[in-house]
Amino acid sequence: MADLCQYFSSDALENQNATHCVIGITWGANVAATFEEILATSEEATELQGQLSACLKKPTISVSGDASVKNVDQSDSKFHSLKINISGDIKLSTVPRTVEDVFKAFSEVPSKLNELNDGKGQQLEFELYPLKRMAQIFKYEISVQRVIKDVSIYLMSRLEDTFEQIIRSKRMLNDFLDKVTPWQDWLAPDWIDAITNKQTNLNRVQTDTLHQLGTLVEQIRRGEVEENKMTELLENFDKNNPCSVVSMRRFLEENSRNIIKIEALNEICRFLLETRGENKQSTGGYSGILFPKNTSIHSFLNKNHDYDIYLLHISNKWKESDERNWYKQIRLFTNLYKSQEQNQARKAIFRVVDHDFLVDMDEKPDKCVIYHASRGVINTKDYFYTSLVTLAQDQIRALRTEHKLTNITNKEIEALHKKFIAAHGEPQHYCNYAFKAFDKNDSGTLTFDEYMSAYSLTLPGDIEHQLALTFQLCAYHGQDKVSSEDLLQLMEAVAELKGVDSSAISLFAKTIMKITKSEKDEKITKEEFIPR
Repeated sequence: MADLCQYFSSDALENQNATHCVIGITWGANVAATFEEILATSEEATELQGQLSACLKKPTISVSGDASVKNVDQSDSKFHSLKINISGDIKLSTVPRTVEDVFKAFSEVPSKLNELNDGKGQQLEFELYPLKRMAQIFKYEISVQRVIKDVSIYLMSRLEDTFEQIIRSKRMLNDFLDKVTPWQDWLAPDWIDAITNKQTNLNRVQTDTLHQLGTLVEQIRRGEVEENKMTELLENFDKNNPCSVVSMRRFLEENSRNIIKIEALNEICRFLLETRGENKQSTGGYSGILFPKNTSIHSFLNKNHDYDIYLLHISNKWKESDERNWYKQIRLFTNLYKSQEQNQARKAIFRVVDHDFLVDMDEKPDKCVIYHASRGVINTKDYFYTSLVTLAQDQIRALRTEHKLTNITNKEIEALHKKFIAAHGEPQHYCNYAFKAFDKNDSGTLTFDEYMSAYSLTLPGDIEHQLALTFQLCAYHGQDKVSSEDLLQLMEAVAELKGVDSSAISLFAKTIMKITKSEKDEKITKEEFIPR
């Protein structure tokens, strides 16, 4: 021990900033390989990571430099597109380009290590020993007061949570960027700038925060500050630091309008993929289907004069105001797209006109619709509605073929179709009237018995029973007699339901009253209404 003392400087024991001395060094070399590939989805990344992990676990390298690369070449074909980087303390003779090359490079490490620092390699680990304990061994009286305090378990837990938050918030921003990147050419420049600035600011604040936390831990361990200083810093981090999860969620919420837009576009892309039998998660693979910027609709139609053109007009507010119509239009758009895919002889172009991106369009509807144009002219500004009320020429040809319609012209088929779909009357007035009459207990709902009473009116049967139910409709307040006004209300409701002229209804009601009533009070009883 006396011999050891002569190799030790007492200056270190008097330095209040020195706490430990080095008593051992581990020598060697570090070598690491990284594998990179850009994939479209997280599922593909997970699958490749699993395959690579399984491959890397098989070979082993011994200290002598022998490496087992058995079975590596069989699976190497999966990894041809990987970008491989290798770094470390040793300069290798070749640059690896495949997974097999990586293991061959690793097998050179022991021999290359012999050439570095007389075979010792680099300093990898240092074994430390407390100066306070060293002074006790040398029986040296230390004049400086050295304090090394342990940080409390609670504070260490808070620090771990803070580091985890920094990682999570960065991951949240990266996930956010993954959604944005495929559509970035279509998003507003100021919004893209906000995202870029957020990313830059996050990296800067992260570096400053970690440095501040590390410095404060050192000060606490040296007894220069109390732990409550760290507690204040951590509480402020949770509330205000841009690296916290709370701050990142706030940022994402502030930009939720554009996230909703991106999700809507990805949703449309998924519909299009499904029509082609592809079940992949869409992340902007169909960005080419968006209507081009700085182009008017009429200019686009003229440039593509020889094509059928279908334009799906979308906007966030239209989805929010009428979600049912939104999905109805998307389903039709994708079905049209599928039909075009199956019928290559028919030339068609499909584009999505996003009015949240293209704010100065020459054509702007007030809801989600599909425009259809051919030969440079817009045929309809609501293809869904038009497809319901008109027959396309291919539909007429299909009808002729299926039903052998040889003695009828196309115009006659179209006329029959218009007559078939034409609206007949307005049911709302009659439904309101009949509901009040059959809802006997005023519950606001119909029981099955009440429903069957109403339904029986529509069936052929006993005329006296049907007349009794009709009288009940007129006397739905439970009175024994009905007036011409009661009868008139029912007849007007029926006239609206049938879609017939109701101008003579009043005279008809008075005629019924005159024929059937026997008293002078201008009302008729059930027995008078149903004459024997």
